[in-house]
Amino acid sequence: MQSWEQYWAENDPNAPVFSDGVGKNRQEVVNFWQAAISDVPPGSTIIDICSGAGAVFDTCTNINQYNLFAHDGSERARAHLKRKYANANVLSNDDLAARKEAFADILVSQFGIEYLDKDAQKIAISMLKQGGAFIALIHSTDGFIHKKYQKEHKQLISLISESMCFELLQIFKRSTSEGKPLLTEFDAQWSKIGLDTGNLYGGALALFNGGKQLISKYNNFALQDVENWFFGIEQQLKLAKTNIEQILRVALDEQQIVSFCEQHEITKELSIEPLFIASQTLPIGLVVKGTKC
Repeated sequence: MQSWEQYWAENDPNAPVFSDGVGKNRQEVVNFWQAAISDVPPGSTIIDICSGAGAVFDTCTNINQYNLFAHDGSERARAHLKRKYANANVLSNDDLAARKEAFADILVSQFGIEYLDKDAQKIAISMLKQGGAFIALIHSTDGFIHKKYQKEHKQLISLISESMCFELLQIFKRSTSEGKPLLTEFDAQWSKIGLDTGNLYGGALALFNGGKQLISKYNNFALQDVENWFFGIEQQLKLAKTNIEQILRVALDEQQIVSFCEQHEITKELSIEPLFIASQTLPIGLVVKGTKC
């Protein structure tokens, strides 16, 4: 995936993973995490694997009553989390690998542990004590995130393979030379590659909206600025394609999760349930809970 350092340099560390209409954490996600640790005795040790800037901790109002550990491969993410939770112990990949004994009563992860390779997963779960609780929200092959990214990935492949940024730039240039916005050509170019412009996602939607605005108001923009914009968005499309491919690769189905848990001896009281939010008919992911034997 794109450098996590770059990700945390470009994204708001306080932004929730799933937000409602006013930029706050979705209540369904908040309720899930609050309920998940509601019976954990104060003073227990909780470790968040692939914590990012602390999205899980952010959902829990009484989180500082616990002995907190947070692991992430990004130095920026760890720094963001440390500023919010001064008492938390932050661990890099090397820090985690250097620990030789299990110390955590609870291991949590939100769309994180599935990104680690098998060796790193083994190290992470070795931090959980025997009898400790494993609680994770994991990307699901049956979830709406996976389905959405499958569609977006298909669109990105079409845009990149058909050199869409180059073609739209040529339409902009012709609009300038002919002295009129060639929006019919713009629409025809999208039809040519078979994309439904009423159902675009992510980068494809940004290219459609941005390209249409540039061509509609061609006489307001300098050619060099437009060339730079199309070059920049083309790089973003390629990066998005790479990132989405990794997200698609790490998503798991229920049987794969069972195998994962068996491999790491998380078999006692194992449960796997979908987590839904009100705006979607498909789950956002699978909630995995179990006790380490």
